[in-house]
Amino acid sequence: LEKGGVERGTIEMADAVIREGGRAVVISNGGQLVSRLLRLGGEHYDLPVHTKNPLKWFFIRRHVRDVLVKTGADIVHIRSRAPAWIALPVAKAMKIPVVTTIHGRLRRVNPFKKIYNSIMMRGDRVIAISNYIYRMVMEQFPYVADRLLTIHRGVDIDIFSPENVSAQRVIRISNMLDIPDDCAIVMLPARPTDWKGADLLIEAASKLNDINFVVLLIGAADGTDDYQQGLIKMIKSHDLSGKVRLCQGVDDMAATLMLADVVLMPSRSPEPFGRVAIEASAMGC
Repeated sequence: LEKGGVERGTIEMADAVIREGGRAVVISNGGQLVSRLLRLGGEHYDLPVHTKNPLKWFFIRRHVRDVLVKTGADIVHIRSRAPAWIALPVAKAMKIPVVTTIHGRLRRVNPFKKIYNSIMMRGDRVIAISNYIYRMVMEQFPYVADRLLTIHRGVDIDIFSPENVSAQRVIRISNMLDIPDDCAIVMLPARPTDWKGADLLIEAASKLNDINFVVLLIGAADGTDDYQQGLIKMIKSHDLSGKVRLCQGVDDMAATLMLADVVLMPSRSPEPFGRVAIEASAMGC
C-alpha cells in the first residue's frame, strides 16, 4: 500500500464500504497508506502477497485463509496478479465470491506471461477500469465476456478540491519540494518508468528558451539508479540543470497539484485510466 492508482483505489473502496456500514479488511505487504486505511476505520493484515515466487505461495495461502476465517469475509476483491495467484484459490475453496479488478495493461510478451495474467480472469466478476482495458482484455481473453464489465475510475472531489486544501498543506509541500516563487511550475506526477515519458518532457523543456520555468518530475527520484542517472544525463546534456528536477513521491497529491501551473502526461502509450488528468482538472490545473 504505497503510492499509485491501484493503492489509492484500494483505500477509496475501503472508505466507501465503511461509509455504507460494511467492514473493510485489506491484506497487503504494507506501506505508507496503511495508516490512512486505519484512520478510516479499515483493518489491515500484513502478509507478503506481493511475492512472485510460487514456492512461497503455498505457505502464504494458509495465512490468507486464517484472515478470511477470522474476519468472516463474504467477498474477496483482488487487484493484482501475484495476490490473485495466492488468494483466489483460497477464496474459491472456501466458496467465497471473488471480484478481480484489472488496473493495468496486459502485455502479450510470451505464452507464460499470458498464463500469469489469466489468473485475473477467474473472478466471478471481472472489472476493467476503462474502455481501453476492457478492449485489451477482450482481445486476449474473449471467454470472460459474460463476467467482464467496465467500471471507470474516478476522482474523490472531497479530497481533490481547492477549497478543501489548507494553506498549511500547500506550504508544507512547497517547502518539501523547494519550489521557487518567481517562475512557472510544470509538473509530471508519475511512477518512475520509461513509458511515462519523462524523457519526452525533458526534450520539450529544452525548446522553451524564453520562458522562466521549473519542471518537477514527481516520483522520478524513487526510481532505480539506472532510471535516475539516465534522466540526469539527459538533463545535463540539454543544459537544464536546476530547471528540471527529480523529486520523490509526495504524500499529499491534492496540495502538490495546487502548486502547479501546468500538469503534463506525456505517456508513450495509452494510460489504463490516467488518474493524474482528472485529479489535476479537479484542482483547476
